[in-house]
Amino acid sequence: VEVYVTVPQPDFRLTLNPTAITIDQGTSGNVAVTIEKIYGFTDNVTLSVDSLPTGVTAQFTPNPATDSSTLTLTIGAGPPGRVYSLTVRGTSGSRVHTAVLNLTVK
Repeated sequence: VEVYVTVPQPDFRLTLNPTAITIDQGTSGNVAVTIEKIYGFTDNVTLSVDSLPTGVTAQFTPNPATDSSTLTLTIGAGPPGRVYSLTVRGTSGSRVHTAVLNLTVK
């Protein structure tokens, strides 16, 4: 009798709080990014935002991160009253995970 055991690989998940944010032009807002460690994951995660709209900047503090980071979105000149679906990406080695953030610019 052969017995096969699957050993889960260390990994992580990203969660955002809040998952939707409204920011006025000329101001900024913060989103908490939590890195949930799974199966003994201990590595750093490098964070980024895919396809930022024109006039919006993103900064993570800290980056890379081990447990959590704060994403600060600053709204410069951009179309008001529009909703954007942003993808927050976490990368650690070959592991890549994403979370969606809905941004409303007023």
